[in-house]
Amino acid sequence: MMSLRTDPSSAAVDVVIPSHGRPEFLRATVESVLHQSVTPASVWVVSDDEHPEVSTVVDTMKIRESTFPIHFLSRTDRAGASLSRNLGAKRGSASFIAFLDDDDLWEPTYLEEALQALERSGADIVVTGIERFSVRGVSGVMVPDGNLRPKDVFMNSPRVTGSSIVCRRSAFTTLGGFDVSLPVANDRDFFLRALESGMTYVVNPSPLVRVRSHTQGQLTNPTHLRAAGIATFLRKHKTKYTYLESRNLRYTSARTYLSVSSSMPHKARWFAASLFSWSPSAGRQIPLIPSRR
Repeated sequence: MMSLRTDPSSAAVDVVIPSHGRPEFLRATVESVLHQSVTPASVWVVSDDEHPEVSTVVDTMKIRESTFPIHFLSRTDRAGASLSRNLGAKRGSASFIAFLDDDDLWEPTYLEEALQALERSGADIVVTGIERFSVRGVSGVMVPDGNLRPKDVFMNSPRVTGSSIVCRRSAFTTLGGFDVSLPVANDRDFFLRALESGMTYVVNPSPLVRVRSHTQGQLTNPTHLRAAGIATFLRKHKTKYTYLESRNLRYTSARTYLSVSSSMPHKARWFAASLFSWSPSAGRQIPLIPSRR
């Protein structure tokens, strides 16, 4: 097999970075793209707010980089990361599309290994291992299972995030991109719909995707938006699966609502709902009674 470094046509990948007003993280994110061992065809930074420093970061990177174009698109509708990903992907034309959130990082060989995996396997999508980190250091590694069925992805987190997905453009087009109605779990929804449609995926277990934990508007933090988003994802897909198969999601939704509720009646309601939906596997992900530190 010809090396991707010496076969530019094999490395035709567009990189899409949805941004939400976090220039201090975005700079490092784009840097991790510039240091890739495979040169992307283009980079599209799509901002859904009007933070002035975001465009400044992109302009600085444009001056530094001359081997591939870096584009900046600004939106004001605040419709979330899904629309930003879709917009950036549609503006590109490469055979492959890679997505990277503005607070995450790639190790230098991420794109090279992802593209090689797709070339070897002929799969539609490659997902890569994830390393979680924060200012305190590395907090864990997650590797997706290589034999997931649609119901596995619906029932439990598949350990896949937007930053760890590289797909063929044909697959992205067939799926219609990311669902803009989902404020959270849109990457999980994308992966689930791919499996439901019969698409194939391959796993690169190396933790080459670094997912940052922080408090600056991260959607994985417990908020009303996250609680509503999980409930929306559940409503979208639950008719295709049994009541027991939706148990973990119902528990996660109830526990998230419980953690953000302020009134005692609401807390009582969501505690009862989480108790009713509790299972050992769900409890391992989110304890029914939070531990005290």
